[in-house]
Amino acid sequence: IAVREEEAIGDYCVCIRGEHNRLGSEVPRGFLQVALFDEPPALSEAESGRRELADWIADPRNPLAARVFVNRVWAWLLGEGIVRTVDNFGTLGDSPSHPELLDRLAHEFVAHNWSVKHLVREIVLSRAYWQDSRHRTDGFAADPENRLLWRTNRKRLPAESLRDSMLLMSERLDAARGGNPVAGLGVLVTQNRADDQGYERGESTQRSVYMPIIRNELPTMLSAFDFADPDFVTGRRTETNVPAQALLLLNSPFVKAVARSTAERLLEEGSGDNAGRVIHAYELILSRTPSGTEIDRALEFLETLGVEGGEEDGQAVAAWATLLHALYASTDFRLLD
Repeated sequence: IAVREEEAIGDYCVCIRGEHNRLGSEVPRGFLQVALFDEPPALSEAESGRRELADWIADPRNPLAARVFVNRVWAWLLGEGIVRTVDNFGTLGDSPSHPELLDRLAHEFVAHNWSVKHLVREIVLSRAYWQDSRHRTDGFAADPENRLLWRTNRKRLPAESLRDSMLLMSERLDAARGGNPVAGLGVLVTQNRADDQGYERGESTQRSVYMPIIRNELPTMLSAFDFADPDFVTGRRTETNVPAQALLLLNSPFVKAVARSTAERLLEEGSGDNAGRVIHAYELILSRTPSGTEIDRALEFLETLGVEGGEEDGQAVAAWATLLHALYASTDFRLLD
C-alpha cells in the first residue's frame, strides 16, 4: 500500500524523544534550514509536503543528496567511503579523504541523470578499484590506515552473498522472484510473534533479497553474519569475527546440504582424476587455483576417507562433501581479496 494523504492536512506537533504519544508544541512544516541551497519550496495547503520534500532532495542544485549517494556506492565497492561515516555527513562525522574526487563523482552522477549504472562503471574502471589487497611496507609506512588507497581494502562477503553463493555453487539457487514472501506466516507478520502453532520456517532456496525479513525471526545465516538491524536505516553494517560464525558454517544443516549438492555436481561434471577435481573445486568455490601444497593435502584427505580414483559412489560423494564443506567454512570463502 502506497503512502496516502490524510483527509485533514496540516502542521503537527513535535514528538518528544521521537515518541508519538509525547507531543510538544505544534510546528509549521518546512525544510532543513542548514541544508537549504535556495529559497525553500512553497507548500500547498492541499498537500502534506511529501512531494515537495522529495523534489527538494533530488534537485540537481542540492549539494548533499548526490554526495551521500555517491559515497555509499564508493563504500560498497571499495570497502570504505570517501567519507568513512557514511551515515553522518555532519560536523561530528569524518571529513572526506578525497573531497575533490567526491565533488567530481557527484557532479558527473547528476550530469548523467542520476544514472547508477554510469556511476558504478566510472568507479570499477578506475585504478583505485583495480588494486589488489597485498601489503606493501612503503605504503603502510606512509599511510597505515590506507586513507590514500595504496591498496584495496579486504572485504567480507555480506550475509546475503554468502548464502546466495552457496546455493549457486550447489545449483540449488531459485532465481525466480516467486509470489508473496510472507504468505502463510500468520501471527509472525500480523503481530510480530513467533509463537504461532501452525508456523514452521522452511529453508528457502530463493535469493536472499526475496526472503521475508521479520524482526523477531531473522534467518540464522543472515543474523550470524551481521545482517542489518531491521529496526533502523543502516548505511554501513557492523562487521564482527566471532566463534559463532565459524561454528555455524561447520555445523549448519544448510551448509552440509549445500556441500553435498556441490559434491554431486563436481562428480557429475567430469570424469577427470581427483587432482583435476580439487582444482575445479577451488576455482568453483574460492575463485582461485589451489597451490601444490593445497592439492596434495586435499588428495591425502580424500585418500584417508577411502577415495583414491575417480569413483562416483556414495562413499565418494560423502568424502567430497566433507572436503567441500571445509572450503565453504574457510576464511577464503568469506573474504574478497
